[in-house]
Amino acid sequence: MLNPDLLRNAAILIEEQFSCDRYNGLDFSLRPFAIKLGEGNIVISAPHSVNHIRNNRVKHADMHTGSIAQIVQMATNCFSIFSTRISEEDPNYVIGGRYKEALRDLCARYPIDLIIDIHGASPDRDFDIDLGTLNGESVDGESLEIIRKIFHKNGIKNVKTDSVFKASHPGTITYFAKNTLKIRAVQMEINRSFRDPRSNIAGYAAIIQSLIEIVGTFKKGHA
Repeated sequence: MLNPDLLRNAAILIEEQFSCDRYNGLDFSLRPFAIKLGEGNIVISAPHSVNHIRNNRVKHADMHTGSIAQIVQMATNCFSIFSTRISEEDPNYVIGGRYKEALRDLCARYPIDLIIDIHGASPDRDFDIDLGTLNGESVDGESLEIIRKIFHKNGIKNVKTDSVFKASHPGTITYFAKNTLKIRAVQMEINRSFRDPRSNIAGYAAIIQSLIEIVGTFKKGHA
């Protein structure tokens, strides 16, 4: 069971590396992303942990996706990749790019067979989680059902699939994983109400606990 006070403090502290300079991130970071090595077969990705540029316009960060990725990585020792500062590319939109190339290299070096790409949705969206799967092409139905059941068990009931964010643009991490890397992947859009440890630590903890269990389940080869 996660200690809510410790989790809240950890989330806020970890998020500071992303939220500095109004979510432009750490400008001294040599690369605009970082990789945490681990063990097993799963990568947690958070490409929008900081502000990003799309079509010459700055788009706001998906707040606390960075802290979620970091905490889940620490708790499970899975692999992770996340943006560290704003750069010239939006890793989940550009065709190719440095983030995807780093992900390609990571998957070539280690036996990765599942990428969970974490994103954030606004609080007015009619879902708690929207799982983007390229209309069922990027991950099998059995794996999706396992993911849904884990969220439901932890009190996250409104889990939809390909409702709004299908990950179908050729520049998405999920599309790249499925079509280039030949690895199953899911784009996980998390409602903002579950990404606010200051005002809703119970919801944030439910996300963390669910992802820990998802990684543990797939890491053990149960799915």
